[in-house]
Amino acid sequence: MAFLAEHQDLSIVYTPMDPITFDGKKMTGHSKPCHAGWLAEKLFMSIFVHDPATVFHKRVIERAGGFNESIPVCVGHDFWLRVSAKFAFGLIDEPLALRRWSEQSLTRSNRLRARTIKAGMLERFYFEQGGADSLPRDKAMRRLAKVHYHVGKSLLGQFRCRKALRYFARAISFRRGYFKVYLYYVLALCGSIFR
Repeated sequence: MAFLAEHQDLSIVYTPMDPITFDGKKMTGHSKPCHAGWLAEKLFMSIFVHDPATVFHKRVIERAGGFNESIPVCVGHDFWLRVSAKFAFGLIDEPLALRRWSEQSLTRSNRLRARTIKAGMLERFYFEQGGADSLPRDKAMRRLAKVHYHVGKSLLGQFRCRKALRYFARAISFRRGYFKVYLYYVLALCGSIFR
């Protein structure tokens, strides 16, 4: 609160979070670097702003909208992306919150579902929610291609070839020169024909 009072030009401030195990022990290697300023490009690549470590003015929700409760995962990532298209972020670069790390979290317990939702969320942000105005097109297309490729690979690993084809085709539409996708596309095509 004091930070926002001192920085009248900002509407939001956040801090890093210290990761801890389920029984409360500190962990290393599970934190991402945090940044200040206009973060749309960085947040499109990776989520590093976490809900419990932020304070913001009411105007943030009024302009960016609230949390999208219709998606089961990536709710925070979706929200912070929309916010990042409209507001700069302040940063207090010391951990002021703890983040309990669990392999049973909604994101980690079903990685394919999480990746699929993330692919749709990133695509929606870029094409419908201001991302195209906030991000370099080439970088955004590379990121979208990569995320869709990983969903396709996960689906192919489960022999869900027809659905994998759709994600590989989407990856190719974002980045024609993403050559390794073509190999997986052919594998998924063969699998969908011969299954």
